[in-house]
Amino acid sequence: MKRLFKNRPTGILFFITAFCFIYLQLNAQQSGTGLLFNASVFPSGKKASSGQAKPLTDVFPLFGKKMSGKTMSNRIALPFGAGVTGFYYGQRFASDTLRLTSVSPITGDTIYTRPDSLIQDTYASEIRFSVKPNVWILPFLNIYGILGYTTGNINPNLTAEGIIVKFPGLGDVPVDTTVEIKDDIHFAGPLYGGGVTFATGYRQFFLVVDYNLTVTYPHDLDAKLVYNSFMPKAGVRLKPAEKLLVEVWGGAFWFSNSQTMQGKITVSDFSENLAEIIGDEAVYYGTINPVHQWNLLLGGVVTLNNHHRLTVEAGFVHRKQLRLGYEFRF
Repeated sequence: MKRLFKNRPTGILFFITAFCFIYLQLNAQQSGTGLLFNASVFPSGKKASSGQAKPLTDVFPLFGKKMSGKTMSNRIALPFGAGVTGFYYGQRFASDTLRLTSVSPITGDTIYTRPDSLIQDTYASEIRFSVKPNVWILPFLNIYGILGYTTGNINPNLTAEGIIVKFPGLGDVPVDTTVEIKDDIHFAGPLYGGGVTFATGYRQFFLVVDYNLTVTYPHDLDAKLVYNSFMPKAGVRLKPAEKLLVEVWGGAFWFSNSQTMQGKITVSDFSENLAEIIGDEAVYYGTINPVHQWNLLLGGVVTLNNHHRLTVEAGFVHRKQLRLGYEFRF
């Protein structure tokens, strides 16, 4: 239990979920906004019309009948979904570790070099395409898987002022020189993951909290890329037409997306003296972390005929992002 609350997003989700179990006797309403209390846009007592689809099964969501007090065939939303999503983001990163590795032309030993100080302006961007099967396990709890492909670029722009060379047997030796690293690193590979969404609301207003974990295995980098995201969002549901439901929201996005960068530089381009010491070719390696992990979100979803959902979401302030999605529910 102590480990659970060390992770703040997980702890918040746990408390919200526990709170909702207390209100099992209240009305349930299913859509992308989950459990709704006293829904005013789609009243829970409203019966399905002939144009509305019936769910594939009455099993999910669990406790659905008890919470709604109605048969599952009268529920407007459907428990299962499969969606396709395109996601782009771009933001600035900073490196807290940068190392140069080379082979000494004098002794043949491997030499490790680090900067004394570092000026940097690194930018990274990524485009993802993914498939997202999901199911409402509870009327307020959706779980999903993620399977897709990602492609991205890292553009390191680093200036190392002063170089510390670690010679075998001699220790650290400072060299008064400057090394610049400007590169364009491309990576691509499959991604896998999953997540959980909590959703509830009152009348036409709703709250959504989402957490997911994805891992990318790029072909062009040595290490896998692990991403964690946490999104709290609040919004309102509108019904401009009989078979049309519109949900709009604002919120925030926390993204833990540290990455690695690696490439080669020609040392003599910056310092002939340094090249004589560590060799003319060096490999640079480092980790980069986002300068800001939070940004703001605005988005909306249009639900058509209970089956089809179209989503658009934009992020701004500290990170630019855009998400477009289509989902079919059944």
